[in-house]
Formats: sequence, structure tokens, C-alpha cells
Amino acid sequence: MKNQRTHHKNKKHAHRKPFSERFRKPLWLLAATVVIISCGALTFISSSLTNTKVDSLKHSQSQHLTTPSPISSTTNSNSKPGNQSAKNTLTSPPSKEETDNKSADHTPPFFEQEAKARIAQVAERFAAKSQYPSFSQPIENRVALNKYLPNRSFAIDRPLDPEKQSGVNVELSTEKLRYFKGETVNAVVKLTGLQKGAWLTVQGDIRHNKNILLTSEAVEIGPQHFHIRFTDLDALPQTALNQFRVVASITVDSETYEVGTPITVQTSIATIESAGLSNVVEEFLNIPLHISTDAFGYYELGANLYSATSGDPLLHLSVQDFIDENSSVLTLRAHIAALQSKKDEGPYELRDFLLRRMPASPDFTEAFGYSTHTAFTIPKHSFAEYADVGYTDIDTQERLDLLREIGQE
Repeated sequence: MKNQRTHHKNKKHAHRKPFSERFRKPLWLLAATVVIISCGALTFISSSLTNTKVDSLKHSQSQHLTTPSPISSTTNSNSKPGNQSAKNTLTSPPSKEETDNKSADHTPPFFEQEAKARIAQVAERFAAKSQYPSFSQPIENRVALNKYLPNRSFAIDRPLDPEKQSGVNVELSTEKLRYFKGETVNAVVKLTGLQKGAWLTVQGDIRHNKNILLTSEAVEIGPQHFHIRFTDLDALPQTALNQFRVVASITVDSETYEVGTPITVQTSIATIESAGLSNVVEEFLNIPLHISTDAFGYYELGANLYSATSGDPLLHLSVQDFIDENSSVLTLRAHIAALQSKKDEGPYELRDFLLRRMPASPDFTEAFGYSTHTAFTIPKHSFAEYADVGYTDIDTQERLDLLREIGQE
């Protein structure tokens, strides 16, 4: 049996306003948004069906008026001024009861039920996400891992000459998007569909706007496969956004084509120097990381935890905290419930680091740091070492309860 505990401080919630005052309005707005989106399609379909029904009714009435039946003709010919019952049957307006029945037929079907079902779906997705702390989230699979990779580059894959259907394609990629002064940029160019015997040369450069700042000759590493290397990033000027482009100039016979991909090059303001000894404290695995910086402020640190045995991604971990002269350690925490969901006690590898200082004076721009190590090894800790408890956050649970209440009303 798991001992269920609630993670909150009594002082924090001792004098809080009632939950309904703090969160009912924003959640009603969320619910209303879901209802509007989900019901828009129903309204359109219902309107279309209604218009079709009305058009069909008008057509039927038109035929009825232009082609009298023998019965109505006979009735009209034998009627007298004092006896108009047959005529009134055909021409009198519908009663209120008939009108109400027709209006009920035009009401969008299952409108209210559909809205409640959508809100219930939102509540269930929210419930699945809230089983774990926001700073210790399981990674479902390698596809889901992509959104937790902090420094992905923009690979280019397009026809060499977009105006001609020659069948020749070019790919240009760098290993990451964000670089720091002192690092090396490695770019790869690959062509496919080029005829054998074509005269081919490739050259690379780094540009800011249209200005060429660095150049490098490409080295062929395979058939129509080239490597471009830039090492002198310190020579690049400081720009407002530190944005540049890696451009490959490809000459085939007498025609030259260019393809480019963006990168950023900036000065690092902090480094992750080492990982401290991991330890289990109650229901958390604590992983302290030592940061070296003179640029004090409020930092965000993120990383991905992998199985050292299989290499599979397990958790995405994050923390936000202040770094100053008295505190230079940021501690990532993995919750036992998240680790148990992946059924892996370790050992682990910690990789894919993001170290960012939040915008601060005087320029209020983001600044980044990097890790001096590609990965840190985290030793195995048996699940028996942890306090075996589930995770519950009082604010999150109250929001979930309100969503479920709205979906059932």
C-alpha cells in the first residue's frame, strides 16, 4: 500500500482565499473556450442540415400549391360561404404546439453532451499529466523526446535548383543551433540525384545578413558528401541577437547554388562543471550540479535522464533557482512515481543540458551557458531506498476537481 501524501507547506495555504474565488473564473474561461471550439463544427453541421430540411420543405410546399389534389379541388367546389372548415385546414397558420415541435427538431443534436464530453477529455489529460511533478516528467518514447532536446538545429533538405525539376536534392545540417565562442561548428552537405561525371565543388561560409565573415573549404567524406568545419568563432562580431547563417556554395559544372541554415554564436555566461553525489531523500532522487559563473541571477537548468543500460530516455528534469556567490549548486530531482513508471532503478546517464539565465538588467535578454561534460553517470538506487508515496499537489488537484465538476454538471 502506498502512503499518499500532499506536497505543500501549511504556511503557504493557511490564509488562502477559497479556491472557487481564485481559480473558478479562469477555469470557466477555459471551459468556455473548449465548448466554443468543440461546438463550432456541430453548429455548422446542424445549420447545414437545417437549411437542407427547410429547402426540402419549401420545395414540397411549392409542389403542393401548384398541383392541387383532386380532394382539395372537390372540397373547394362544393364549399359554401358558411362552411370553410376544409379551406381553413389548408391555409390556417400552425398552432403554437406545432411551432414548438418544429423548433425542437432544429436544435443541434447532443450539443450539451458533446461540450461536457470535451471538458471531461481535457480533465483526464490533465489528470494523467498531474500524476508527476512538472519538474520530473516521464518521456513516453523517442518521438516524444524531441520536444525535450534543447538545442536542435534546423536541417535543410530541398531541391538544389527549386526552379528546375532536375531531381537533384541537397541537404545541409549542423549538429546544433546554439554555439559559444571557442567551440567548433561542423556542417555536413549531402547531394543526391547528381549525375556521375559532373564537375562539383563545395565551399562554406558564415554570414551575418549578406556579409561573409568566415570561410572554409569543404572536405569530401563520401560520394557527393562533404564536411565543412569552422573553428575561429572568436573572430565573429557581437550582434544584437547573435544570429548568423552557415551557407554552402555548391558549383555544379558552371552553375553555382547556395543553401543556408541558421545558427547563433554567443559568449557563455556559465558552465556546468561537475555533478555531485546523487542521493535519495524521501521520495526524490537528488542530483546536484555545480555551476561556475560570475553572472549571478535566476537560472533555469534542464536535462534528460536516460537508462545507462538500454539508452532509452526516461525522464525530463528541470529546476529554477537563484545562483549567487553563496549558492552555486542547482539540484535536479527525480520523483519515485516517475521513475517507477519507467521501471528502471538505474544506473542512469544525465544528458541534453540547458542552462539559461532569465532576462535581467541592464539589457533584459536571455543568456546561456553550457556543460563541460557531454553526460554524467548516476549510480543505481533501489526503489526500496525511496519513500514509496504518490505525488499530489493541492492546487493542481483542486483545478482537476473543478474541471471534472464542470464536465458533469
